[in-house]
Amino acid sequence: MIAVPGDVDDRVAALTRALATQLDERVRRAQRRGVDLSSALDDPDVLAERMIAALPLGDPYDALIGPFYDMQGIIGFLGITKNAVVKRLRAGHLIGCQLANASRSWVFPTWQFGGEPVLVDGMAEAWAIVTVDADPWTAAAWMCSGNAGLDGTTPVAWLRAGRPVDDVVAAARRTAARWSA
Repeated sequence: MIAVPGDVDDRVAALTRALATQLDERVRRAQRRGVDLSSALDDPDVLAERMIAALPLGDPYDALIGPFYDMQGIIGFLGITKNAVVKRLRAGHLIGCQLANASRSWVFPTWQFGGEPVLVDGMAEAWAIVTVDADPWTAAAWMCSGNAGLDGTTPVAWLRAGRPVDDVVAAARRTAARWSA
């Protein structure tokens, strides 16, 4: 389906309404629990940037394995510094793919997270296995492709649904064995 400008405007309006409703509900829940939100609400622009960080960047990979956070988006979403992002990436606690652009910038698939800025259980383990003999882009495509060993479900969908991590790990090992042969 081709999106027409009015369609995008309608979706943005619906998103704005949903954000306002959910923000109001979250603030009321926090107030009922006695949580002080003053520091979280100090800079509305920073908070808004964090909230929209998951919107697609228009990269050709968005349709297959995106959307992605760019570096600023992941910094905002996780609430950490660029150095901390790099440390998590190197330690295997964050999934990222490097672009082939002049700046060799990084993008981070949004599917690795649930609703909170924490990796979904099993993502890092599966990622570590499939990236031994494959580049991150190939591994990300595998994570987002249907897998016969997972009843045709993608490893990402399987893990995000809270299904057994061991099943994805086994599928990752089978794939890694084929790739290394």
